[in-house]
Amino acid sequence: MAAGDLHQDDLSIAFTFSRSEAAVYTDAAGAAQTAAVDAPRFDHDGTGSARGLLMTAGSDLGTQDRIAIDPLMLPEAMVAGPRPVDREATVFHAFVALGVDPWAVERRAWYTRNAPALIDGLLSQQGHHLEIGVITGFRANLGGYVRLRGKVWTLATGIAGNAAGAALTTDAAGTLPLIVAGAEAP
Repeated sequence: MAAGDLHQDDLSIAFTFSRSEAAVYTDAAGAAQTAAVDAPRFDHDGTGSARGLLMTAGSDLGTQDRIAIDPLMLPEAMVAGPRPVDREATVFHAFVALGVDPWAVERRAWYTRNAPALIDGLLSQQGHHLEIGVITGFRANLGGYVRLRGKVWTLATGIAGNAAGAALTTDAAGTLPLIVAGAEAP
């Protein structure tokens, strides 16, 4: 791990997690366990291989897993910079959706000017979250992908963030970060 990285045991340092009911997951020994209310689930497969933070909808409306990053964990300028360019960030997310091949990991990179909202949105998806990270600025686009720590991350071509200045996407060729409707001038 690099300096500044957090391990799953550090989740409560950077995030607020909640769930209104107990929920099942598989532990490192491959056994089914029940996580208590408000306890995150770090799921494993039957052989004990880690699958990541498990987020699900819950059994009833309002019982889903919820997670939010503490904005104080991010550089102040990224969260509250006076100019839009100050808030530019690249968010990296490794994820496996529920109901697909459990090892079909999607590694995506997103350009945004609202990193906390994007991180919260990405982590709210149902599935297994293996990695989430953010760096200041837009990582160089290498033709539809970026590199970070020796890994290739596909640039997402969907909207990231919201239309109130946070939403960014790439052009059809995946070569330029473009600001979408409602975004501020740099």
